Amino acid sequence: MYFFFHSKPAEFKGVAVINYHRIAHLKCDPWDIGVEPANFASQLAVFAKYNVVSLHDLKLAFDKKIKLKPNTLALTFDDAYQDNFNLAAPMLQKAKLPATFFCTNVTGQKKEFWWDVLTRIIFETPVLPHELCLHIPQPYTWYIKPNSNHPDALSLQDFFYQLYNVIIKYYHEKERLLDDLRTWSGNDSTDESNLTMSTTQLKQICSDELFTVGIHTVSHPYLPYLTYEQQLHEFQQNSHFIREVTGVQPCSVAYPHGGYNQETLKAVEKMKLDMGFTTQHEALAGKVNKWEVPRINAWNCNGVAFEQKLNELLSR
Repeated sequence: MYFFFHSKPAEFKGVAVINYHRIAHLKCDPWDIGVEPANFASQLAVFAKYNVVSLHDLKLAFDKKIKLKPNTLALTFDDAYQDNFNLAAPMLQKAKLPATFFCTNVTGQKKEFWWDVLTRIIFETPVLPHELCLHIPQPYTWYIKPNSNHPDALSLQDFFYQLYNVIIKYYHEKERLLDDLRTWSGNDSTDESNLTMSTTQLKQICSDELFTVGIHTVSHPYLPYLTYEQQLHEFQQNSHFIREVTGVQPCSVAYPHGGYNQETLKAVEKMKLDMGFTTQHEALAGKVNKWEVPRINAWNCNGVAFEQKLNELLSR
């Protein structure tokens, strides 16, 4: 944990930030980030039993200007997928629930995120070759079940996670690596359901008093692999993009892939941001630093199961 003189921890009990990514039926979901629309609707009905607040109210709690009562929730969405605009936002509006959408500069580019491309190549290609060798710059070789009898052959799931971690590490090479994987697999398909909001839609989201937009960096890198200057640039340029599109200055940041380090927190302090959000799957309990706020990844389940899981975490 990293604490700075200017960021004193606040005390919390029975408070949680719920984090969503996709409101969609996903063909394959290795990270469990998709919530089916029917389940999302059921979960929104459950939120009527809780005190759902905006991130502005959460910020006031960190500043000790208000005290949040137990069973208080805040809602966030990462990556600004198109389904957030088409499905989540109208349902939130109907339920009168505030939420914050964290977006990257990919928003409006009609371009899929690299992990969605990787997921489709690995899990949706009918028959993958039994071996893969990539040069980045040293050679990496994998053997893939069930077509390989090599003693080190990996299941598709393990193969996917290892590739994912390699691309994160060599992020500046990701486009070339994806092209190599398309050629290797013979799968160069696309899926428009994975696209982000348009800039017009992002502006429309921000025009609703229920919603705010936050920083999620320019390109969604794993921040600990970047220098302080590179991280600060990612925050500043994403902040500038959001302000240019929406006319509103973003006040909070969600760390891509949940990764951050001391340099990240220095950059956030330099930006004078209100809060920083992690992907640590827990409620706010005890002393919490405003730039290391945990978030509970939303479960893809109906409201009854959701309420039970949520209450278990809130009671810890």
